[in-house]
Amino acid sequence: MRRSTALLVVAVLAGLLWTSRSNPTDPAAADAAPAAAPPPAAAVFALDTVVFDAGRCADSGYLCEGLAAEGESRAIRWPDGTPGLSVRVPLPEGVDPAVADELQRQAAAGIREWQGRPLPLTLLPPAARDQTADVEVHWVRSLTDDRVGQAAVRWRVGPEGAELAVLDFVLATHRPDGTPLDPHRLRLTAAHEMGHVLGLPHSDHEDDVMYTFNTATRLTFRDFRTLEVLYSLPAGALVLTR
Repeated sequence: MRRSTALLVVAVLAGLLWTSRSNPTDPAAADAAPAAAPPPAAAVFALDTVVFDAGRCADSGYLCEGLAAEGESRAIRWPDGTPGLSVRVPLPEGVDPAVADELQRQAAAGIREWQGRPLPLTLLPPAARDQTADVEVHWVRSLTDDRVGQAAVRWRVGPEGAELAVLDFVLATHRPDGTPLDPHRLRLTAAHEMGHVLGLPHSDHEDDVMYTFNTATRLTFRDFRTLEVLYSLPAGALVLTR
């Protein structure tokens, strides 16, 4: 893994936390490995098993490598029938109003990179507090341990199948050393975190926005292809490779 310069982005699944860390020598975004997942719920509730051979893996973006790296070989995604996700991105506080407007715009733009892939995304007006959002962005000035953002996602399996819920989605306006975050880097960080919200694992290639250390400049074909394949699998399916 190339640990060059970067902002670290982390995720947590089913108690799995994705966080973003910064490296003061480079403004890129990056991810740390998520915490270990809980014991497979499939021991109680039967779920599908999908086998990928080398050819199928090669045509699946980084799905096979990413699931293996995360230590949880499951198709963790929003279940079929999910009508879409509503997202609220409020203005960050404690920064210059013009900067706050740009940070809000870039964060929303990064999230919208996934529009319709595969779910419709609805950006709720920040002031419409009477509407509950599936994804609520929270701003902080800075996080500890060089983090610049994080998302927490709960995944579980019940009698009616797999369920997914977003517990938190945090973006920082500054690095831990007090340096303001570049809005373009923030856009990529928001896109990376939203990819995890949709169920994407980490990529094994530095050009992809879902690479552990996000050195990408945009979302790639592999990012979109991996998501397409993920959502072609049964939600919660055990994914085996051979």
